[in-house]
Amino acid sequence: MTQAFNLAQFANNVNSSGQAAAGTSLTGAVPVANGGTGSTTLTANNVILGNGTSAVQVVAPGASGNFLTSNGTTWVSSTGTSYPGIRAQAFTANGTFTIPANITAVKVTVVGGGGGSGGNNTSACPRGLGGGGGGGSGVVYLTGLTPSATIAVTVGAGGTAGASGGATVAGTGGSSIIASGTQTITTCTATGGVGSLGAAQAGFSTANAAGGTSTGGTINMSGQQGNSPAGNLYGAAGGSPIFYGAGGATKAVAGTGNTAVGYGGGAGGSFIAGASVGVAGAGGIVVFEW
Repeated sequence: MTQAFNLAQFANNVNSSGQAAAGTSLTGAVPVANGGTGSTTLTANNVILGNGTSAVQVVAPGASGNFLTSNGTTWVSSTGTSYPGIRAQAFTANGTFTIPANITAVKVTVVGGGGGSGGNNTSACPRGLGGGGGGGSGVVYLTGLTPSATIAVTVGAGGTAGASGGATVAGTGGSSIIASGTQTITTCTATGGVGSLGAAQAGFSTANAAGGTSTGGTINMSGQQGNSPAGNLYGAAGGSPIFYGAGGATKAVAGTGNTAVGYGGGAGGSFIAGASVGVAGAGGIVVFEW
């Protein structure tokens, strides 16, 4: 009587309360429908996932430092996505910006070139040279972009220095521009600062040099004007009021002018004894941030 034999063997594993010991009396996996896992073994340190009426699924830990991450359907062990922080690409010369993978919006700062300072005459008398105007600045937020598409970038050069030998006007800084490439955008232009007038034979230069302007940006700001040295011997240099467009130094040694500090700054004027050329303004810059 096989059944009686099995029942007798089963009775040997029942305790005094009539309860069977699961470890010695049961065999095979307990089905999910009966509250079990449907598995006879579970790999150490794996995470158990529900699987309907079928045996449970598991997720192995994977590499050290992995995260338990949802892929929208189930849970997986993955390295996760680290936040890279703010990334930027700066242009100090003409070029092309390619929109990075997975990026659909960027912030762009556009700064025009600074104006140069003028030269003075050949007189042995001291002559003050006015500072060049600072380049204009624009900040624009571009959205709805297509990764791998391109944006055209033009960077304005600093204005040339004024020549010696009279009331010569220095060069105006070039315009910095972002415009459509394969990506269609609204053009943003930051014009350069105006070059200052040199000192005439009869005395100091008197005309202030206008700062550059900006159009097409979400935020548009004009560069600071470059001051002539009326009232003092040192021509102050204007600079773009934000970001890189710092003004040039307001003071220089005899015989030279000071160059601008930062991108888009107008050249600093100076107190000059004898003939001298002016100083070139600082070039502009275009910076993409995402």
